[in-house]
Amino acid sequence: MINNLRRRLFSVQHNYVNPLAQQRAQNLVLMIWAAIIFLLALVVVQLVIAVFQVALPSNTVPAILVIVVALYGAYYLIQSGRLNAAIWAFIGLTIVALVPTVVLAPNPVAPIVLVVPLVAAAMLLSRRSLLLIILLLGLTLLFHAYNQSQNNVQLRYIPADNTVSDLITYSIALGLASIFLYVFSGAAQRSAAISFKDISQLKAAGRFTNAIASTSEENDILLRLLETIQNDLGFGLAQLYLPDADGKYSRRLRLGLGQSANIVLRAGETTLIDEAILTQAPILLSAKDARIRADHLVPPAREGVMLALASGSALIGVLDVQSEQSELFTENAIAALY
Repeated sequence: MINNLRRRLFSVQHNYVNPLAQQRAQNLVLMIWAAIIFLLALVVVQLVIAVFQVALPSNTVPAILVIVVALYGAYYLIQSGRLNAAIWAFIGLTIVALVPTVVLAPNPVAPIVLVVPLVAAAMLLSRRSLLLIILLLGLTLLFHAYNQSQNNVQLRYIPADNTVSDLITYSIALGLASIFLYVFSGAAQRSAAISFKDISQLKAAGRFTNAIASTSEENDILLRLLETIQNDLGFGLAQLYLPDADGKYSRRLRLGLGQSANIVLRAGETTLIDEAILTQAPILLSAKDARIRADHLVPPAREGVMLALASGSALIGVLDVQSEQSELFTENAIAALY
C-alpha cells in the first residue's frame, strides 16, 4: 500500500509522448514535493520558535501554507497533461511570492531570493522565455534600488535581533535553489540516453521486419521475435502466451525452454492475459505493484509489459517482456515491441 501510494504521488501518471517533456514533468513533480516538504518543515520550525516567544512576522505561516496549496495546483496540472501550464504556474508562483518582497524590502541583500525563479526558469523554459524572466528580475532589481535610494530613514540594525528572520529568508532561497539544481542535475544526459535507446530499438525492430520477410513458418517468426527482443532490444526476458485449439492460453513460448504444452498458469497470469486481450493496450507491471501483479515478474526483473499481438483481426498471442532495469518501457520502446 505504501509503495502504491508513493508511486502514485511521486510519479507522473500522464504519459507524455516527448521523452524530454516526460523527464521535465517527472523532475518537476519531485521538485514540487520537495518544495512542499521543505516549506511544511519550515512552518513546523516557525511554530516551535513561536512557542519560545521569538518575534516573527504574523503573516509568515499563512503565506507559506497558501504557497503549498498553489504548488499542489501545479502538481495537478502535470498529472492532467498540462506541463507547460504547470511550469509557468510554478515559476509565476515564485515570482509573485518573492518579487514584491524584494521591491519593497529595505534590506540590501533581499535580492538574493531571486535566485529561486532564476534557477527554475533556466531549468524549465526555452531560451526566449528565459530572457523574459531575466528581464523581469532585472526590473525588480532596478525598482528595489530606486526604492532604496528614496528611503532616507535611518535604520537601526541589530544583527542579533534579525538572526531568525535572516536565517529563514536565506534558507528558503538557498534551500529551494539547491533542491531544484539537485533534482534537475543530469536531466539532459538522461533524456539524451533515452532518445538514443529509443532510436536503437526502432532500428532493431526494422531489422527484424526485414529478416522475417522471407520466412513463412509462424514458429520461426515467433522465436526470431523473442531473440530480437532479448538480444537486440536489450530486455532481460521475453515470452509468448499462445492459444491452443480451444482458444485457451495453455502454451508458453520462451527462449531456451521451447514450446510447452498444457502449462499450468497461475491466477495472476490468467488475469493479466485476459486484461491485455480485453483492453488491447499495453499492461505495465512493476515490482512495486500489488502482489498479484508483482509476482508475475521473474526475478530479478523489476518492470514488465504485456501486449496482445494480432495480425489484422486474428489474435496471435500475448507478448510478455520483462527487464531488471527501471524506466525502460517508454512509449517509443513499446511502439518498437508492437
